[in-house]
Amino acid sequence: RDDATFWILSWIAVKPGWRISLQTHKYIGIP
Repeated sequence: RDDATFWILSWIAVKPGWRISLQTHKYIGIP
């Protein structure tokens, strides 16, 4: 089971601005 994928999908589902957040997290180092 791919927990990482599940976490990412659920995170995106609850983050309307997930694209901006993803960019921010990429620099911060959060998966």
